[in-house]
Amino acid sequence: MDNLSANDHIKGERLPAFVDSLRKAILHDTLLYQRSDLKHTAIGTINTKVYSKLYLINNRYAYKLDVIDPKQVQEFVSEFLNVDRIQEIVLLDGHIAQSYFGSHASNGAVYIQLKEQTAFNPKVAGLANARKKVSNNFNQRRKGELFIRE
Repeated sequence: MDNLSANDHIKGERLPAFVDSLRKAILHDTLLYQRSDLKHTAIGTINTKVYSKLYLINNRYAYKLDVIDPKQVQEFVSEFLNVDRIQEIVLLDGHIAQSYFGSHASNGAVYIQLKEQTAFNPKVAGLANARKKVSNNFNQRRKGELFIRE
Protein backbone atom coordinates (compact mmCIF):
# COMPACT_ATOMS: atom_id res chain seq x y z
CA MET A 1 0.00 0.00 0.00
CA ASP A 2 2.97 2.32 0.49
CA ASN A 3 3.69 2.79 -3.23
CA LEU A 4 0.28 4.28 -3.98
CA SER A 5 -0.21 7.97 -4.60
CA ALA A 6 -2.11 10.26 -2.25
CA ASN A 7 -5.34 10.08 -4.25
CA ASP A 8 -5.17 6.70 -5.88
CA HIS A 9 -8.19 4.92 -7.38
CA ILE A 10 -7.97 1.14 -7.16
CA LYS A 11 -10.26 -0.94 -9.35
CA GLY A 12 -10.16 -3.66 -11.95
CA GLU A 13 -7.06 -5.85 -12.02
CA ARG A 14 -5.43 -3.99 -9.14
CA LEU A 15 -8.34 -4.56 -6.77
CA PRO A 16 -7.76 -8.19 -5.61
CA ALA A 17 -4.14 -7.67 -4.55
CA PHE A 18 -4.91 -4.35 -2.92
CA VAL A 19 -7.90 -5.70 -0.95
CA ASP A 20 -5.78 -8.63 0.23
CA SER A 21 -3.02 -6.30 1.45
CA LEU A 22 -5.58 -3.99 3.07
CA ARG A 23 -7.20 -6.91 4.92
CA LYS A 24 -3.81 -8.02 6.23
CA ALA A 25 -2.82 -4.51 7.32
CA ILE A 26 -6.12 -3.94 9.13
CA LEU A 27 -5.98 -7.27 10.93
CA HIS A 28 -2.35 -6.65 11.89
CA ASP A 29 -3.37 -3.28 13.35
CA THR A 30 -5.76 -5.03 15.75
CA LEU A 31 -2.64 -6.06 17.70
CA LEU A 32 -2.22 -2.37 18.62
CA TYR A 33 -5.69 -2.01 20.15
CA GLN A 34 -5.83 -1.16 23.86
CA ARG A 35 -9.13 -0.03 25.35
CA SER A 36 -7.12 2.14 27.77
CA ASP A 37 -5.89 4.25 24.79
CA LEU A 38 -9.41 5.49 24.06
CA LYS A 39 -10.67 8.94 25.00
CA HIS A 40 -14.37 9.81 24.81
CA THR A 41 -15.05 13.41 23.73
CA ALA A 42 -17.81 15.50 22.20
CA ILE A 43 -16.68 14.51 18.69
CA GLY A 44 -16.74 10.83 19.62
CA THR A 45 -14.29 8.23 20.77
CA ILE A 46 -10.71 8.79 19.67
CA ASN A 47 -7.64 6.65 20.08
CA THR A 48 -4.78 8.59 21.68
CA LYS A 49 -2.38 6.42 19.65
CA VAL A 50 -4.02 6.87 16.25
CA TYR A 51 -3.21 4.08 13.81
CA SER A 52 -6.36 3.67 11.74
CA LYS A 53 -7.51 5.46 8.66
CA LEU A 54 -11.12 6.54 8.31
CA TYR A 55 -13.09 4.02 6.25
CA LEU A 56 -16.07 5.33 4.28
CA ILE A 57 -18.54 2.90 2.75
CA ASN A 58 -20.67 4.14 -0.17
CA ASN A 59 -20.21 7.71 1.07
CA ARG A 60 -22.79 6.93 3.74
CA TYR A 61 -21.17 5.04 6.61
CA ALA A 62 -17.94 6.05 8.34
CA TYR A 63 -15.86 3.67 10.42
CA LYS A 64 -12.82 4.31 12.58
CA LEU A 65 -11.22 0.93 13.33
CA ASP A 66 -8.84 1.99 16.11
CA VAL A 67 -11.78 2.67 18.46
CA ILE A 68 -13.37 -0.79 18.30
CA ASP A 69 -12.23 -4.15 19.61
CA PRO A 70 -10.56 -6.72 17.31
CA LYS A 71 -13.72 -8.83 17.03
CA GLN A 72 -15.61 -5.86 15.58
CA VAL A 73 -12.71 -5.12 13.23
CA GLN A 74 -12.95 -8.71 11.95
CA GLU A 75 -16.68 -8.17 11.35
CA PHE A 76 -15.87 -5.04 9.32
CA VAL A 77 -13.24 -6.87 7.25
CA SER A 78 -15.59 -9.79 6.56
CA GLU A 79 -18.51 -7.53 5.65
CA PHE A 80 -16.82 -4.93 3.46
CA LEU A 81 -13.47 -6.21 2.19
CA ASN A 82 -14.72 -8.81 -0.24
CA VAL A 83 -13.30 -8.12 -3.69
CA ASP A 84 -16.43 -9.52 -5.39
CA ARG A 85 -18.54 -6.81 -3.73
CA ILE A 86 -16.25 -3.80 -4.29
CA GLN A 87 -16.51 -1.55 -7.31
CA GLU A 88 -13.68 0.83 -6.42
CA ILE A 89 -11.46 2.00 -3.59
CA VAL A 90 -10.11 5.54 -3.36
CA LEU A 91 -7.27 6.46 -1.01
CA LEU A 92 -6.88 9.94 0.44
CA ASP A 93 -3.76 10.98 2.35
CA GLY A 94 -4.01 12.52 5.82
CA HIS A 95 -4.01 16.20 4.87
CA ILE A 96 -6.58 15.87 2.10
CA ALA A 97 -8.74 13.45 4.08
CA GLN A 98 -8.67 15.67 7.16
CA SER A 99 -9.75 18.72 5.13
CA TYR A 100 -12.80 16.75 3.91
CA PHE A 101 -13.68 14.65 6.95
CA GLY A 102 -12.15 16.36 9.99
CA SER A 103 -9.91 15.03 12.72
CA HIS A 104 -11.16 11.45 12.45
CA ALA A 105 -9.35 11.29 9.09
CA SER A 106 -6.00 12.66 10.31
CA ASN A 107 -4.34 9.38 9.34
CA GLY A 108 -5.96 9.32 5.90
CA ALA A 109 -9.15 7.87 4.49
CA VAL A 110 -10.13 4.84 2.45
CA TYR A 111 -13.32 5.29 0.44
CA ILE A 112 -14.92 1.99 -0.56
CA GLN A 113 -17.64 2.04 -3.19
CA LEU A 114 -19.55 -1.24 -3.23
CA LYS A 115 -21.14 -2.55 -6.40
CA GLU A 116 -24.76 -1.59 -6.94
CA GLN A 117 -27.32 -3.95 -5.45
CA THR A 118 -24.76 -5.28 -2.96
CA ALA A 119 -26.53 -6.25 0.23
CA PHE A 120 -24.57 -5.60 3.41
CA ASN A 121 -25.05 -5.04 7.11
CA PRO A 122 -23.82 -1.54 8.00
CA LYS A 123 -24.35 -2.21 11.74
CA VAL A 124 -21.10 -4.15 11.99
CA ALA A 125 -18.11 -2.57 13.72
CA GLY A 126 -20.06 -0.56 16.26
CA LEU A 127 -22.06 1.62 13.88
CA ALA A 128 -24.38 3.77 15.96
CA ASN A 129 -27.50 4.11 13.82
CA ALA A 130 -27.68 2.59 10.36
CA ARG A 131 -31.14 4.04 9.72
CA LYS A 132 -29.80 7.56 9.40
CA LYS A 133 -28.86 8.82 5.95
CA VAL A 134 -25.26 9.12 7.15
CA SER A 135 -23.87 7.33 10.20
CA ASN A 136 -20.59 6.47 11.93
CA ASN A 137 -19.08 4.36 14.70
CA PHE A 138 -17.32 7.26 16.45
CA ASN A 139 -19.08 6.88 19.82
CA GLN A 140 -17.75 3.76 21.54
CA ARG A 141 -18.14 4.97 25.12
CA ARG A 142 -19.33 2.25 27.48
CA LYS A 143 -21.34 2.73 30.63
CA GLY A 144 -19.11 4.04 33.40
CA GLU A 145 -16.34 5.34 31.11
CA LEU A 146 -15.26 8.94 31.56
CA PHE A 147 -16.49 11.59 29.08
CA ILE A 148 -14.06 14.46 28.46
CA ARG A 149 -15.36 17.88 27.42
CA GLU A 150 -12.83 19.81 25.36
